[in-house]
Formats: sequence, structure tokens, C-alpha cells
Amino acid sequence: MGAGPSVPSKRKLQSIIFLKLYNNDRSVTVKQRLYQAFDETDSSGDGVISSEEFAAVVTKLGVEVGGPKCSQIFDVFDTDHSGTISRTEFLTFMGYEDPTQDGDDKHDGVGNLKHDREVQRMVREQQIDDSTLRLEVYRQLAGKGMVFVGQAGYEGGRLRDFPENVSTKVEQTLREKPDDADQQLVGGDLQFRITRMSLLTIKIERAQGLAKADMLGKSDPFVVVKMNNEVRHRTAVIKKCLDPVWENESLTIALPTHPKKLGKCVLQVEVFDKDTVGGNDFLGRVTLQGGEILEQATGEPHARPLVGDNGVQTKQQKGEVIFSLQHARQMRVVVAEVRKLTDPQSSETSNNADQKGAWDDAVGQANSLISSSKVSCKVMWKGSLIGETGEVECKGRAAEWAPKSATFLFPCEDST
Repeated sequence: MGAGPSVPSKRKLQSIIFLKLYNNDRSVTVKQRLYQAFDETDSSGDGVISSEEFAAVVTKLGVEVGGPKCSQIFDVFDTDHSGTISRTEFLTFMGYEDPTQDGDDKHDGVGNLKHDREVQRMVREQQIDDSTLRLEVYRQLAGKGMVFVGQAGYEGGRLRDFPENVSTKVEQTLREKPDDADQQLVGGDLQFRITRMSLLTIKIERAQGLAKADMLGKSDPFVVVKMNNEVRHRTAVIKKCLDPVWENESLTIALPTHPKKLGKCVLQVEVFDKDTVGGNDFLGRVTLQGGEILEQATGEPHARPLVGDNGVQTKQQKGEVIFSLQHARQMRVVVAEVRKLTDPQSSETSNNADQKGAWDDAVGQANSLISSSKVSCKVMWKGSLIGETGEVECKGRAAEWAPKSATFLFPCEDST
């Protein structure tokens, strides 16, 4: 059996706590968040945090440690070993002095302003490490294989800020993993595109009981799909048939998510008889408006009656058309290029002589074969690998991917 999760470092604990409490809410200061956090943790209201109260909060923070490990974390806070954590001990650990000790009720000096900026920096680092979307860049070094260069990405809340159905260009500086002490090759700028999509897939299945449009008592039906009166799809024509069946006739269109814009959407599925003389004959339509579109997007095919322009069936517009609607929220990420990669020769090396020698040898080979160096990027979604780009040649300190080999599409119903 393994040894289990290790006790997080002080910096890691600070990052986790600040990430959960601060949450980029500029209307509440870090100081206020910490006071509120202490009071909420002190569920008994006796002015100190017991080990039981602390354990409950550690679990909520998502720090996966067992009883003994939790006790070790508790001892880090409980500096006077009293068995409880006082307000002063809590604030001191987090980098703030208790204002009651010096009479500064406002507690807004320059030192604290600097600390607030440090908090924001730690939060950004932790958000990338624990992000919903994370892109990890690797570079090939002779004798070392693919070496981690840096990471970029966004946590769930930030992803919701991107406009839906709009491809947004992003460029981020690659960052190290906060707890990766072995990382020696860090640096560069990663450019990628993010598109949050609300997609509606319409699949035309068949029709039945259509009106007879030809003199011989048959019709040559086909279906036209419109969104907001714009033709988006036209099916094949089925010759001489009143109960046509279509295969592989589907389309996917983007939907707005704002209620007002969605409320103005009008989806129409219209059936026509192909006529080479005098134009096509109208055999009826189905109309769905606004929120009704999503309400019926169950993924299951349903028979819907065909009606005429007046909204009722006639001798010329009758029968049913069967089609399915499927709604999905998806994320598309296209990795474009990486620039300003760190020169291996200028990167920090280990203090260990053997490791330093091996690193220097790899660096020397990499620099002599710089034209053959390769770069790749892994795309992670909620901690799971979605895919990896192909390896591309690194020309000097830059590399570029072709969209075909660097495009990733995956569901994102919940990006939090």
C-alpha cells in the first residue's frame, strides 16, 4: 500500500485557502475574507478553532488527507501547541497580524496592500494548477526526452466569461507547476483559441402521410431546415413517395444563450415536393420558437404535424415529419503556436553535481541540434487528458501547429 497523500506545504495551504476564500471578488478584501473564514470555522463561537472544527473545514477545502495528516496540518497552525487555533495564530499563518495587537482597527497599511497583491499572484498560480482547462507544453531535449516547459489555462469561472459561439484568441505566459521542484526548463508564450459553443443538432428522420402533389398520386419530397428564415440545410429528394425516409441527414447550428436572443430564434422544418415545372409545391412546415427549441431538444425523434401558412392542416399541407433535436454545450480549443521559449542553456540547473552534469550534457546536445528539437502540447479538461497535439519542429525558440492536428472538442456542460 502507498504512503497516501503528503502534507501540503505552507505555500500550498495558503494558495488553497486563498483560492477558496478570495475567489477574485474585489468587493471584499482578503483581510475581511480571513476574518469571516475564522468566524465560520469557529462553529461553536468560543473564539478558537478546535481540531474537529478544523478537520471539517479541511475536507470542504478539498485537501484529501487522513486523520494523522490532518493533525499534522493542524499543528502547523497551532504554534503554541494549546490544542486549539486562536485568531492570532490563524492570521499569522496566513501572513496577517491581528490588528487587536497594535490597535490598528483599519488594518490597511502599505504592507497589507503588498500582501494583497501577493495573494492575487498565488491565487492565479493555484487556479492554473487546479484549472478546469489546462494546456501543458513539452519540449524535446536530446538525452532527456520530452521535458515539461510550462502550463497555461483557465479555471471554470473564468471560462464562463468568454462569449458563446465566438472564437477568442488567447495568449498566456507559460508558468511552472507550483510544487515541481525538479522543473528546470520554464518559459515562453502560448497562443491558443477558445470557443464556448451552444450547439443544436437537428436530424431529419422521415415523414408520413404527405399530400399528393403529382398527377400520378405521388410526391417527390425533400426537407428544408431554416433558422430565423435562413436556409441551413436541404435534404435529398425522395422520388415518388408519400412516406419518405432519409438517412444521414443532419446539421448542427449555434444557438445564443441569452434568454432575449434565444427567445427571438425561430426554427422551421419545411417539406416540399420537387417540381421541375412551375416551382416546388409546399407540403407543410413545423415551427418552434424561443425556449420551445431547447424544451424539445431531448435527442429522441418525435412526429410533429405539418401545417400550412395559417397554422392548420389542409388537403395540400398534412401528415407528419419526424426529426430529433439534441442540445449540447461544448468547448473547442485550438492550440496555435508557442514563442519565446526559454533557451535551455540559460535555465537553472540542479545543485546536485551528477544531475547538473547530465542536464548540461542534454543542453549541449539540444543546442547543437536546435533545428531538430520538437514541441508538443497536452490539453487537460477537469484533470483528464483530452488529447495531445502532434509534435512539431521547434524553429529557434518558436513552434507552430496546424489546426487539423491541434483542435480539440469536448463537452462542457459544467465548467465550474
